[in-house]
Amino acid sequence: MIDAKHENIYTGLFEYRDKVLVNLNDFKFCNINEFLLTLGILKKKIFFVGNCGILYKDMVKSYLNCESIFLEDSFVSSKYVGIAAFNKYKNGFFENSFNLSAMYVKKSSAEEKL
Repeated sequence: MIDAKHENIYTGLFEYRDKVLVNLNDFKFCNINEFLLTLGILKKKIFFVGNCGILYKDMVKSYLNCESIFLEDSFVSSKYVGIAAFNKYKNGFFENSFNLSAMYVKKSSAEEKL
């Protein structure tokens, strides 16, 4: 989970099966509360990676009934996002600019209050 400000996150959900990470859903941009609803139905140990694990640690622990593990030093940087994107490109998975949208762009809190 990567913080996208205003309690929004970029996230993906994976399961480790037979020594392979399996993607359980599409990467998405959502509110932390929405994602906690998704996690709430899981009855498995959850390992959080990214800056949101620490940022929302108390909220996650109070909401989830399963065991959760948080890394204090799990830093997600653009370097690793870029490497992951390049690896997807090399494997034939890519998008062009017509399919891209900046989902994180929204009005500021002050603009929303107006």
